[in-house]
Amino acid sequence: MNYIELTECFCASDYFLLTKLNKKILYEKRPSTYGTFFKLVMNCYASKQDTSGWLEKTPDNTYLIERIQKCYPDANFIAIERNIIDTIKSAVKLNNPKHKKLFVLKWVLQYTLSQKHIDYFYNKKNLKKIHYENLIDDKEKQIMEICEYIDINFESSMLTDEYSQNTSFKNESKSNYFTRSELMCIKCSHFILKLLPYQIYRFLYFIYIKYIKSSELPASFYKFQREKMNKLDEM
Repeated sequence: MNYIELTECFCASDYFLLTKLNKKILYEKRPSTYGTFFKLVMNCYASKQDTSGWLEKTPDNTYLIERIQKCYPDANFIAIERNIIDTIKSAVKLNNPKHKKLFVLKWVLQYTLSQKHIDYFYNKKNLKKIHYENLIDDKEKQIMEICEYIDINFESSMLTDEYSQNTSFKNESKSNYFTRSELMCIKCSHFILKLLPYQIYRFLYFIYIKYIKSSELPASFYKFQREKMNKLDEM
């Protein structure tokens, strides 16, 4: 992909449009790598928001820790680990899959891969791991620990939720969402998969990326553009 094509594709994405930056900065600076390209965008946005730093929270970045650290040697990584049962309950509720058992098994595998990957780098990289349940039960303590980890001052305003809680269940109960046999299946399969060496997961992930995963950006990446085109079609 040439630079102009990369720039135009990225600048048409929701990701860039939400920053409300002018794409001319990318043509003026012309960063030479993907890492410096993205860093330029994020640094400009951080400056526009009058803040000294920025974060990126795409879940798939869990598998790219090595690559990200090569691009950004001074990066800090924070991994949030949630109970596997609650994680899969939310995934099933959100996606409403036709083949529930297969979907659940896929998520058990994905969860275990993420967990093994994070644990592998836990003592090798600049990575802090916190538990989602601890963050909910004692937010102040967890936020203070994160502030200490990334070397910034704690402020009480950090405890205020700026956005409404994003939950798949809202006011619904999820206590009886799985049967006892389904819960047992999830726990047992997770336990067995955890016994596999990390190198096997690395190999399987390589096969997935190389031969299975689509190289195209997801449709949601261009949601704004798609909605604009639909409106034009309706005129």
